[in-house]
Amino acid sequence: MRRTAALFVWLWVFGPWLMPPSAQAAPAPAGNTTEQWRVFEITLTSTRAYANPFADVSVTAVFTSPSGLTLQRPAFWDGGDTWKVRAALTEVGRWTYRVTASDPANAGLNTALAAVRCIPYTGRQAIYQHGFLQVSANRRYLAHANGLPFFWLGDTHWFFDLNEHWDTSNDPRWPSQFRALVDRRVQQGFSVYQSVIFGPSPSYWAPGEVGERINPDYFRDQLDPKLAYIADQGLVNAFGLGFHSNIDNNVTTLVRLARYLVARYGAYPMVWITGGEVAGYDPAQEAARLDGWRQVALAIDAADDYHQPQSAHYTNDFPTYYQGESWFDFTMVQGGHAGLADTANYRAYYQAADYVPLLEAESNYEGFFANITAEVVRVAAYRAIQAGSFGYTYGAQGIWNATWDEADTANDFTTAHWNWFEAIDFPGGAQMTYLARFYRRLPWATLAPRPAGWADFPPQLSDADRPLVKADEAGTNVVVYFPASYDPAELAGTLVNLPDQTYNLRWYNPRTGRWLYAGAARLGVGQWRIEPKPDGADWLLWLEATRPTGPDPDLARAQAQPNLAAGQQYRSSMDGAAEHGAAKAFDGDPATYWQPAATEPYAAHWLEVDFGRPVTITAAAISEEDYHTRGFRLDMWTGAAWETAYTGHLIGHLQPRLFQFPARAGSRVRLVFTTGVATPLILEWALYDLPDLDQGRAAWKK
Repeated sequence: MRRTAALFVWLWVFGPWLMPPSAQAAPAPAGNTTEQWRVFEITLTSTRAYANPFADVSVTAVFTSPSGLTLQRPAFWDGGDTWKVRAALTEVGRWTYRVTASDPANAGLNTALAAVRCIPYTGRQAIYQHGFLQVSANRRYLAHANGLPFFWLGDTHWFFDLNEHWDTSNDPRWPSQFRALVDRRVQQGFSVYQSVIFGPSPSYWAPGEVGERINPDYFRDQLDPKLAYIADQGLVNAFGLGFHSNIDNNVTTLVRLARYLVARYGAYPMVWITGGEVAGYDPAQEAARLDGWRQVALAIDAADDYHQPQSAHYTNDFPTYYQGESWFDFTMVQGGHAGLADTANYRAYYQAADYVPLLEAESNYEGFFANITAEVVRVAAYRAIQAGSFGYTYGAQGIWNATWDEADTANDFTTAHWNWFEAIDFPGGAQMTYLARFYRRLPWATLAPRPAGWADFPPQLSDADRPLVKADEAGTNVVVYFPASYDPAELAGTLVNLPDQTYNLRWYNPRTGRWLYAGAARLGVGQWRIEPKPDGADWLLWLEATRPTGPDPDLARAQAQPNLAAGQQYRSSMDGAAEHGAAKAFDGDPATYWQPAATEPYAAHWLEVDFGRPVTITAAAISEEDYHTRGFRLDMWTGAAWETAYTGHLIGHLQPRLFQFPARAGSRVRLVFTTGVATPLILEWALYDLPDLDQGRAAWKK
């Protein structure tokens, strides 16, 4: 989205709203012991005075690991005669370190060899259990140091430094605006806090000396508590130094600031995003801005010995600058706020052989315009991920710009105004929780977009209407996102080239986070006609291969037991032709079937087994032809009333599908059809009492 240079001039002149100081220094290692990946601090006292400590002397600590690897960490001046080194050790065991300064005569900044012992991390935060981030071996996503894929779910806070209050709040639910925002996103399963500072702002520099002398008091009192809190809550901070025009005439200033920030915060879990919309929107300025921000990125790269991932936040026209440069680790595209981005744009990045991993980093902030609803946000997120993004960054009007109250309209940028304490409860934010839960449940990092060769959809479908398919190479996991506008009953689609495997079929509701188990099916014909969605909204379907060949073993076990429906009395709401009467669904011949007259309303039909006595039932196996049924119930007559034993959606196409449920007793059982696309066509229906099967799993499936 566009941001004007006038905004940044205003920020430089007036500076941020200073929050009350509440510094929380990183702890020194107790007994020379520190936990792996957790930041610790070494304090040094200079024995010499300098006119400008920020510029006149450089200090570096070199750590040597138990395996012999070295880690260099620059020290930072913290005011007066105090210097500090912050480090996070990457291996368990005994480390040694030595601090040296460019001034060898300064005894306080040149230390003897010392040691610190690194012990395993004992907490519960994934970023410290598995280590800092890096680009995956296949260059498709970010992963932890131990190789575990990292699912990116970010929240946008461009004004966190200037406007998010550390120890005040104007909402009685929380004592701190800043901590409320962090805590809520942690609770919702977010993994990234995406932010910038505005580098040329006078707040960071001594009065009248922007770019020349740092103001360590500001960082100690204002930024340190926030950066430490973000890290302590287990979030990765995706951190930049400003937006496009901030680099104008400030390259040297921001390069110096970048080195200081890496020294001060580089031992936290970080992703360096350089700057926001770095090219800007003025063609006359683009080349100079890109080169200026490149110098900032190279300074970060040189100072960060952890080599935590780097990128640059793109403008909203899907550009390609910086691709192939050594420091550029992943692509941060911006779909913008003018509607849904064409998925072809994402695929173009994903399919380019020499490009780096792809992330949708700014698209359709919720509430930014009146028409950017939770639905638009949700759809944009799933489309981006299904088309190749390794995660998504969410944004909310009122939070990205940290709006305090109704009078705080300076950074609205549109006519829509929301306060932070309203935006924190936006439904789209909660739906991002469901998005993260969905992808984290399955092996998402093995899935790739499959725009061709895996599905056949009607050619007249637009990009907005077309389902999006991801699958792994073996076809053992296939995920399809269906937009609300796609109706398989009207626009039939087929998944093709599927292996001969049995799949569990699960629908996922992205609005509620609820699963609907649709049973298991063997798709041995290599293709599968896509089943109808549970309703007319958007849905995801996960096909998970469970067995490479052979029938469902639960079904096989059931079929080895007596079929309680055999030899009973049968009736139906209506029979069609004489050769398709109710008894044909129970004759053991899959070539025959029951079907009512095609002219009757579909939902009016039922098929019944009458035992003439109470019988206990725990499972049913049903097969039909061509997925006519889209909703059904199994009802049992208790002698006084009909009670529902099972509610389902799809029946097995050609092959029986087994449905299990808690034991019910009744003298009659009805298969009641509730929704569908044609009259029922039931090949076979069997009933069993299977108390030995796993009812816990059956309940989960239901």
